[in-house]
Amino acid sequence: MKLYIKKELFLKAISATEKNTGKNFTLPILNNVLIKTVENILQLTSTDLELATIAEVPAKIEEEGSIAMNPKTLSGFLVNSPEGEVLLKTKKDILLVEHRNYKTNIKGFLDKDFPLLPKTDKKKFFTIPSTIITSALSQVINSVSISDLKLELTGVFFKITKNNIKLVSTDSFRLSEKTLSRDKSENVNEESFILPTKAANEIIRNYQDLNDILFFYIDKNQVTIQNEENKKVNLKIISKIIEGEYPEYSQIIPKEFTTKVIISKKEFAQQIKSAGLFASRINDITLRVEKDKLTIHSQNNDVGEFSSYIEAHVEGEEQEMRFNYNYLLSGLNNIEGDEVVFKINRSDGPTLVESVKNKDYFYILMPIRK
Repeated sequence: MKLYIKKELFLKAISATEKNTGKNFTLPILNNVLIKTVENILQLTSTDLELATIAEVPAKIEEEGSIAMNPKTLSGFLVNSPEGEVLLKTKKDILLVEHRNYKTNIKGFLDKDFPLLPKTDKKKFFTIPSTIITSALSQVINSVSISDLKLELTGVFFKITKNNIKLVSTDSFRLSEKTLSRDKSENVNEESFILPTKAANEIIRNYQDLNDILFFYIDKNQVTIQNEENKKVNLKIISKIIEGEYPEYSQIIPKEFTTKVIISKKEFAQQIKSAGLFASRINDITLRVEKDKLTIHSQNNDVGEFSSYIEAHVEGEEQEMRFNYNYLLSGLNNIEGDEVVFKINRSDGPTLVESVKNKDYFYILMPIRK
């Protein structure tokens, strides 16, 4: 293999793929990134057999070839070298990198043991702007379960209908739902799948700074995400989907409320942070809904006591509830707008929190029972 490539593009491709490598003692080849020429592009691939990331960048190819490399060693060398064009050459399992007055030989691996990636079926797909889907995933990902007891809860649930796309996550204590509009002309009508958390994080990390259109290709056991071609850096993520049925979460969404409280999101978030400093070991704070205000209280026998209130527009009955302040703050930070509304049915039931103006996202939180 012999080629010339811009250092900036090469580093972007390494950065996109290296997070998917690690310490795999069973298959050491997976600790590396496969570097391969494909016509007039350089392709970098990493995989852990559940998730694969592929980055393609333009290059001047003089001799075709491939090699598997440790991405951290390679990127560490490139970061400290000057800008410009880099020469890459291979000799068996050695990669020669030349850049102006810099030269290095890096030990790599032959690609014969690197696993083949599954092919992408492009029959069923939908498209969505990268800024919209990465923002939506960021809003729901904190509610994903970190416990493996229920595997179907360890990912983000995508529910696609003719009119919209819903992204849902829950860990049984809280639930987030984001609704996105979609192009009705696409050939996916009714579809659903569970995207693993790692894949969701890779989508956010790799696409959040791109102003691009993403294609989601849905297959029986996997989903493939890629940006429009003919870009300087083409990125593709192939992820297995989580098997199992997602719970019928709509049953826990309260339909009627006895109390509604409208408050300033910024002021409320500040008071939650202060109350959290005095929370007990179970991170609980108490909210008390009164006539025209919301009182916040927390107490820790080893630290002290906190109390504050915020002016509120209250409709309905007075209520008192205890919440995990971390969960409360997490949902609040994902709500857009200056004001939020708390919708409460009873003190021991689920509370729904959403923006006063924007109704495409809501957050449901279970109180801590007394």
